[in-house]
Amino acid sequence: MTIILCGLPTSGKSSLGKALAKFLNLPFYDLDDLIVSNYSSALYSSSAEIYKAYGDQKFSECEARILETLPPEDALISLGGGTLMYEASYRAIQTRGALVFLSVELPLIYERLEKRGLPERLKEAMKTKPLSEILTERIDRMKEIADYIFPVDHVDHSSKSSLEQASQDLITLLKS
Repeated sequence: MTIILCGLPTSGKSSLGKALAKFLNLPFYDLDDLIVSNYSSALYSSSAEIYKAYGDQKFSECEARILETLPPEDALISLGGGTLMYEASYRAIQTRGALVFLSVELPLIYERLEKRGLPERLKEAMKTKPLSEILTERIDRMKEIADYIFPVDHVDHSSKSSLEQASQDLITLLKS
């Protein structure tokens, strides 16, 4: 089975994705890492730099292209926080496997973003809308299209045991 994780920035898509992939012995694909490995250069070495250089539309096209070219075998795929706002990206994963929305209460997202900083895509979007509206739109979209909603407010993403427990809980949800 292919499992695709979506969620807001800082929801734990990468950390839980790695733990779950290891637990299930599946290949792990982190879309941000794939963007870097496919589009980095001497000038751009992070997904944030690539986003700033390419802009939202081109970056979204790159994400969709990568999703379309992933190997067909079962895997664990971690999407970017805004990936599913682009219809071509959704079409690329729509029939690929189980789409799981990692749900986190907004106050916790705000707290984490304050500590970690805003991703470039959110900074750009905030030129036309307030952050609360952007995040609410993303949540609504992910809830609408996700096959499963998995609350992860309680998960300590720096704790191996917490990630292992969350992995087991998510597997139980997927089997139900």
